[in-house]
Amino acid sequence: MRVKNPWSRKRWRGPYSVEDTQRWTPALKEAVKYDLETAMLKDNGVFWVDFASIFQYFKNVFMNWNPSVFSFRFVMHLRWPVNMGPKNDSFNLGDNPQLSLSVKSSAKNAVSGASGSAMAAAAGGAAAAVARTQSPTVWVLLSRHVTVIESDPAEGDFLTMHVYAGTQGKRVYYPDTPMFKGIYTNNPHTLVRFDLPENTGSTDKWVDYTLVVSQYEKKREVRYSVNVYCSDTFKLYHTPTAPEHARSIVGAWDQSSAGGALGRPLFYTNPQYAVVLTQKTKVHIEVRAPKDFQINATVVSQGGMRIDSVSSEREVMTTGSYRQGFCYAENVLPAGTYTVIFSTYKPGQVAGFVAKLCTTSPVRPPTRIPQEGEGMTSKQVVRGRWRQDDGTAAGCGNFGRYLDNPRYLFTVPSRASILLRVVIPENAGPFPEGRPAVNITLFPTTREGGGDSTAGPPEDTGGMHRGVGRISLNPKCQPTSNLAIASSNGGVYMDSSAGAVTESVEVEAGEYVAVVSSFRPQKADYEITIYTTPALARVQRIMG
Repeated sequence: MRVKNPWSRKRWRGPYSVEDTQRWTPALKEAVKYDLETAMLKDNGVFWVDFASIFQYFKNVFMNWNPSVFSFRFVMHLRWPVNMGPKNDSFNLGDNPQLSLSVKSSAKNAVSGASGSAMAAAAGGAAAAVARTQSPTVWVLLSRHVTVIESDPAEGDFLTMHVYAGTQGKRVYYPDTPMFKGIYTNNPHTLVRFDLPENTGSTDKWVDYTLVVSQYEKKREVRYSVNVYCSDTFKLYHTPTAPEHARSIVGAWDQSSAGGALGRPLFYTNPQYAVVLTQKTKVHIEVRAPKDFQINATVVSQGGMRIDSVSSEREVMTTGSYRQGFCYAENVLPAGTYTVIFSTYKPGQVAGFVAKLCTTSPVRPPTRIPQEGEGMTSKQVVRGRWRQDDGTAAGCGNFGRYLDNPRYLFTVPSRASILLRVVIPENAGPFPEGRPAVNITLFPTTREGGGDSTAGPPEDTGGMHRGVGRISLNPKCQPTSNLAIASSNGGVYMDSSAGAVTESVEVEAGEYVAVVSSFRPQKADYEITIYTTPALARVQRIMG
């Protein structure tokens, strides 16, 4: 076997070396075309070794080939700084060095000549026109620059290259489905070989790939070369990175804001931020969190307002399925104000996260959207039940008994802000007719003089209250009527696990009634959260 020392010096001194004149017979020298006398004059690290010695002394063998068999080739010499990207890229490849490769795939039986490209140089001049009878072959050689003698096993760098197809030459972030998954090695060279799929069409086309350099447990800066050899024209260029204008969001999920995934009752408590785009902009968002957290970011066209659910009509961008430790999304969005929600798959997971928002045009720093009820001085929770036996499971106005639904009297001592949410408890049910769609609406009221009212405290506290006069509501009161001061989701009934919430409204001192209803007459438990500033003087369940 003919061997070359990559250091180009210190050749072999054992059997079949230049010093072994006994084994080098004239017949053997003629058979392998070896000039022993010339080889003795200069030690260039090239020598012959018998197989027995190869097996005894060598641990690795690298096979050489003649690059001139490929009509097209190109090389890039690159460096990978130690501070570029994570130490372990098992969850995110986005910061790794990446190259985009676009290969010309000639139509089957089409006749074309070899021609150069802006990035691929033809070796040995233009090739003769030939009938393309097979798909192009691509060889990619990753060569790590070795500047010191390494021990074996090396303490050095374990590199490889992954190849991704169907990327349109775009940057790869998730390591899930490479066309070719490289094996990490501390050998100086890694070779990737593949053939393009046959182009059965009638016209030539370009096929795009993304080449990703990966390092196992990155420790130091690495310098390397990437050689691409191909039997047809190709282009090789640095894969585009995220848009240049970047903003960071440093946030956290805590006990009050770790609401879990969409569909969880407390999804609306997750951290939310408002982003303002003044013009049509490409938006790229990345989120990083502890690797044992499955995370997601969703962008909604919601005017920068806090949301409690995500509809397909409002969703403009999402990182998709919840992923461990890292997720990303990108899209081109029109000018507007958007709400970004960061969530974990499981509720109650407490940790910090860092998000990076990259845009093609400058944007102001994203602003945190206050939590529901944040800054309001009072929070009360009232629990109750729609019942069939007392007629309080009355349903919406379509059933003609809307005002028979549970009603609560709010006594407001001075000008106040009020925000209301109603939910079906998570452990409620089962519901043979489906989860109740719910609504809560606040109405003005008057108290008729004379007789006794039958108003009591919240249902879960028991007891009765005797007042002066009877509470009066306009019989035309409906969630969508102009009599409503505030109605959850604009009067629309919601079957979301998060329930339904009103906007915060300002009211003057006085008495008001909140009506909580389900769309269909269904028996079910419910829970009302009442946020106010200042605190209400009283919240009473109106009986009868």
